[in-house]
Amino acid sequence: MPATGCPRITRFRSGQSRFTLVDPVGNSLIVIQRDEPEQLEYGGSRGLAGLARVLDNARTLRDFKNDDRAATRVLEVGLHRFGATADSVDRARAYAALAELAVAAGDPDRLARWKSALDAIDLTPDERTTIAADASELLAAWLGAAD
Repeated sequence: MPATGCPRITRFRSGQSRFTLVDPVGNSLIVIQRDEPEQLEYGGSRGLAGLARVLDNARTLRDFKNDDRAATRVLEVGLHRFGATADSVDRARAYAALAELAVAAGDPDRLARWKSALDAIDLTPDERTTIAADASELLAAWLGAAD
């Protein structure tokens, strides 16, 4: 299924209750699970700080607002601001998200850059598995092959 352009379908991750179909002219149809809870968590948690909060904001922009460009910008700025002090798992999540956004944007240069940055982080096999669970199938396969 196409993940970019028109037509496309947005990602449906585990724990989510909706996804969006975009037709060839750009009209969006949101598909919602029938038993969706009344109170949804859309992100913006005040309990998060630093790069964890940046990741949460980027997830909201990407998964609920369908704004890949803004999600990319938020992640790049967040990594510049908080990357040096963030733990390796949050940095890896940010690089994985940026790599996934580069795939969606059809930008092989940025994809190579973010995959290289992700590969440079020393992660345990369990940490790689955790990050791969959040990533697209393409990136998850790459993360699994890096063990």
